[in-house]
Amino acid sequence: MIQIRKLLKKLKLKKPDKLTIQELQLLLAKAVAQNALTRDEGHMMQRILSLSQTPLWEVMIPLPQASSIEASAKVDQIIDLCLKSGHSRFPVYEKTPDNIIGIIHVKEVLRLWRKKSGDLRAVEFIRLPVFLPQTIKVSQALSEFRRKKISIALAIDEYGAPAGLITSEDLTAEIVGQMQDELDREYQYLIPLGGRSFSVDARMPLDKFAGQFKVHTESKAHSLAGFLFEELQRIPLPGESFKLQGLEFTVTQGAASKIYKLKVSPGKKY
Repeated sequence: MIQIRKLLKKLKLKKPDKLTIQELQLLLAKAVAQNALTRDEGHMMQRILSLSQTPLWEVMIPLPQASSIEASAKVDQIIDLCLKSGHSRFPVYEKTPDNIIGIIHVKEVLRLWRKKSGDLRAVEFIRLPVFLPQTIKVSQALSEFRRKKISIALAIDEYGAPAGLITSEDLTAEIVGQMQDELDREYQYLIPLGGRSFSVDARMPLDKFAGQFKVHTESKAHSLAGFLFEELQRIPLPGESFKLQGLEFTVTQGAASKIYKLKVSPGKKY
C-alpha cells in the first residue's frame, strides 16, 4: 500500500484505509489515464489490491503436496530431495508428515556441514517455523513476510494444525506472475475446443466462470482453482477427471501442487 499512499498524497486525497477497494480501483484507473502512473504500474497496483480479497489458503501449497523431510534424514538425503524437487527450503517433520517441527534451508545445511564433522541429521539444522492462519489475506501474508524478514511459512487451519506451505516466491508470483495475462487485453481464459467443450485457465475469476457456465456458488474463492480446491478438499492431479454441478472437468495441465488448465464440458442439462 506504500505506493498507493504516495499517489494519494500527490493527488491530495484521503488515506487508503478510508477508501473502499472499488474507490481505489477507480482511482488507479484515473491515475493511469492521466499519466500519473504508467500502465504497468497501474496493473501491478490493481493486482495488489485484488490480493487484499484473496485468502492465503487459495494460493498455498497444501501440506500433503509439499516436499518435506524427516527429522532423522542425513545430509545426502536432504541434498537428494533438493535436486529432485528443485526447492531449497523444506518443512521438517517428526514421525508423521503433519507433525512439523521446523524448517531447513539447504544453503545453511551446506554451509554448516562444511564446518562440522560427523553423521549430521536434518533436525540439527532446523529453524523454528513461522505460522500464519490460512484465512488471512495474501496482502496480509506479504506484510508479515516483510515484517519478520522470512522467505517461507506454514499456513495453519482453524485448529492450529499445519495445512499448507507458502513461500515468498509464491506470494510474489501472485502479484507479477500473471501480469502479462492481465496486461494482454486479448487474453482468453476460455478457449472453445468444439463439441461444447472448453479449455479453461484455472486462474479464471470464479465470478466469470460461474456466469459463463451458470454455476451457483457461495464460495469465497477468488479463482476457479481455489473453488475446485474448496470443493474437493485437495488438488486434482493431471489427467484426473471429475464432475461438479453438472460439469465434467479434466485436468489437462498441472503439477502436484497446482492446476493450470482444465477441459470443461457441460453435462446433459446444458
